[in-house]
Amino acid sequence: MEKIILKYRRNIIGVLAFGMVVALVILPLFPTVLGQETEDETITVTGTIQAWLNFAVEETAFILDPDLVESDGATNIGTFSSTFDVGTNHVDGWYIQIEGTNDGLLHTDPEEGHTIDAVDPEAGTLPAILSAGSDGYGLTVEADGGFSGTLSVESDWVEAANAAGPVASSPVTIASSQAPHGDETVGSFIIRAAAESTTPSGDYTDTITVTATAGLE
Repeated sequence: MEKIILKYRRNIIGVLAFGMVVALVILPLFPTVLGQETEDETITVTGTIQAWLNFAVEETAFILDPDLVESDGATNIGTFSSTFDVGTNHVDGWYIQIEGTNDGLLHTDPEEGHTIDAVDPEAGTLPAILSAGSDGYGLTVEADGGFSGTLSVESDWVEAANAAGPVASSPVTIASSQAPHGDETVGSFIIRAAAESTTPSGDYTDTITVTATAGLE
């Protein structure tokens, strides 16, 4: 009886040992929990950048100084300067056009009907150089030394001593900058006029429309 019992025990131990080996081999083959499911969703993110252009002229109404003709008949070149700011995010930058109203400075009294003529856009050399005591009126552009970009001024409106470029009654491009930049002071408009000493007394005026446009002309 003892021999039979010993054999039986050995057989049980063998079966258990075999079962443990099988378990160690099989368990790693099933790492995923049965019944687990997944679903995917996508999220779309959009940020918008608006196109923008800022343009401002510091002074939009002024009197040329000194008077073109003094009370004693002395003559001068009257001048006024006003800075302007521009900024845009347009990849091609911006350009500025000017357009006068009267082709010169017109007497405010309609009955007088006298005009101090603007510089002739067909003149051989521009900008014109004004002389005290001779009729002339116009505008130039000067770059600001602190401007971060590059200001390109058309040759007829480049600033010089007593210079005046045409201010005609049709729009014309006078300056540009061909890259985006922040809102900052870019330059100055310098307006000058002179008149003969015999010019009828009174105030003479013109309205200049200055337009900044984003992009290339």
